[in-house]
Amino acid sequence: MQICATDAIMRFDPHWSGDGERIHFPYRQRGAFELWSVPATGGVATRVTNVGGARSSLHATPDGRRAVFARDASTEGREAWLLDLEGGTPRRLTSFSPRLAGVQRPTEISFRSFDGLYVRGFLYLPPAIRRALADGTEPPSYPALVQVHGGGTNSYLRGTNPVKQYLANEGFVVLAINYRGGSGFGREFQDLSIEDWLNDQSRDPGAAADWLRSQAYVNGRVGIYGGSYGGMQSMSAITRTPDKFDAAVPMRGIYSEAKTLPYADRVGKIFAITGHGGTPDARPEIYAKTETLDRMDRITAPVLIMHGEYDVRAPFENFELAVERLEALGKEFESTTYPQGSGGMRYACALFYTFQEASS
Repeated sequence: MQICATDAIMRFDPHWSGDGERIHFPYRQRGAFELWSVPATGGVATRVTNVGGARSSLHATPDGRRAVFARDASTEGREAWLLDLEGGTPRRLTSFSPRLAGVQRPTEISFRSFDGLYVRGFLYLPPAIRRALADGTEPPSYPALVQVHGGGTNSYLRGTNPVKQYLANEGFVVLAINYRGGSGFGREFQDLSIEDWLNDQSRDPGAAADWLRSQAYVNGRVGIYGGSYGGMQSMSAITRTPDKFDAAVPMRGIYSEAKTLPYADRVGKIFAITGHGGTPDARPEIYAKTETLDRMDRITAPVLIMHGEYDVRAPFENFELAVERLEALGKEFESTTYPQGSGGMRYACALFYTFQEASS
């Protein structure tokens, strides 16, 4: 089981049961977290919880008899829950989250990628489209966005995801995809990205754009956006499949692993070297496949590139190199920075206006 495939899982510690006979651990499968248990002597792992959603923390009580976790879901804000590890229904402990109007449960769909592989996505629709489909009438058409998640071995989760909710309510069809290489879909699916970062992987968003254009409620205009590894994917996608996108917003991405790896933090270095099978000096042909900076001459879509000035996982040097290259090539782009690290998420309004202009 892929219990350590991604940093979104490694932040949760396994823990012993109260009697010391079992080990409890979190496991993410198809975008949802559950708590599992396995005998300490080895054997069959079985699922303890059945509540779904996304989790941000998990801890056991000192006696190992109960567990507490923070959970949210597509239409439920994050709250703390308590579970008796002997079994039963988890009990919600808090009521922090407000009730938000216009929040929808996305539709889970699959689409065929360029090689026939089916890729999963979460589809968010504007209110007018949802009403028309419910009434059986012809829906209006809107521009669409492909969202690519961060952390290449992570996956898009069944959480609240407020940015996607906001964009849908502002009149965008949003498809958040779990491209090849992500966790929670089996080891073979995840291993498709080993030593192949941003290569076949970056063609999955283009296939998502094709699927969106085939829907009657999409007006033919499709953009792409994402942060961190999603920023890498966004920039790579518009170089490898430039005819698929009408606008792009790559945020806090890495556009040349070979040139900026020395500036990355320890985890960033480990992630890159592991994914490429070695250092740039040892595996230049693998890093050449990942390289996006040298492919920017293929870009045809307008670009809004964003980055945090204190980002150590995706070093700021990537932003500087990308801006320099876009300027030298005479590409249509805007750039902006913010005084934060990789976690900066204040981009919803910028996204909205950028794609609104591109869709007019």
